[in-house]
Amino acid sequence: MLTTFPRPQKGTSVPRRYSDFVWLLDCLTRRYPFRTLPALPPKRLQLSGHYLATDELFLDRRRRGLERALTALVAHPVLRHDALLAHFLSAPDDLAAYRKSSAGTVSLDEESSQRVLTPREEGSLPADVDARLASLRQRLPALVESWTRITTVADRLAHRRMNQGKEYEALHDALGRAVEVEAQGWRPKEVEQTEREVRATSGVANDVAETEGASARRSLETVVEELKRVRLSLLFTLPLALASGAHSTDGIARSLARSTARSTQACATSLVDKRRSAATTSRSCRSASRPTWARCAVSLFPSSRPFTH
Repeated sequence: MLTTFPRPQKGTSVPRRYSDFVWLLDCLTRRYPFRTLPALPPKRLQLSGHYLATDELFLDRRRRGLERALTALVAHPVLRHDALLAHFLSAPDDLAAYRKSSAGTVSLDEESSQRVLTPREEGSLPADVDARLASLRQRLPALVESWTRITTVADRLAHRRMNQGKEYEALHDALGRAVEVEAQGWRPKEVEQTEREVRATSGVANDVAETEGASARRSLETVVEELKRVRLSLLFTLPLALASGAHSTDGIARSLARSTARSTQACATSLVDKRRSAATTSRSCRSASRPTWARCAVSLFPSSRPFTH
């Protein structure tokens, strides 16, 4: 199914399939393995043995999920400069042909292979980064749980208000219908006064229905959507934090500060060839841990050269 999204130029849009988003996120994940990337909503859901892929409500929620993912990518200080993302947002045609023609030619090199930390960036790494990461790993599960509950409650409240608006709308319709039926026959003048009062009550019910419905829609489109973005940002920071913990050694701060990027491996190899020299032995030992730490360190800084494709 095609989904239309705005292009960078205001007032225009481009068609994108769900598979296009999968392809984009796969490429970005390979390029930025240590960046927090948004997740995509499921393509379809199974309910009572049946797959929901054409249900209008499900498709609307999936579209909103894709919009959240796209908004997160465009708002990211590094990813928003990626040339592949720019092509995804600006190419006017279906991406299927481009994906086939560019298979094997799109650069999937990790960010660290083209990025070297500046001395200023290396010096800005806090000395207690080990403790900070450990604290983050401990707090993240509880934060994810809390914001999940907050988002769920806010979503339920908004939908309850929307359903309440629909009930008032049903009351408005029922009262109006009752007056119409009664007016078709003879009735005393006292009943006519009652009918006017019923019509007034019906109008109030209609006003409440419109107010509640509009308020609920605003909440779903603003407050609830923003809460979902916060939740998702925490949810997909969690595996990144756990991954950094798995690679932690006796001094991640010092290791990160000494790291450069994968492009420095040539220099490290040269040092290994000279490992018999006592003056270079220490440097070659430090370089042995560079690949992992270089990739982690690069992801700590927002400035980055755009990738080409």
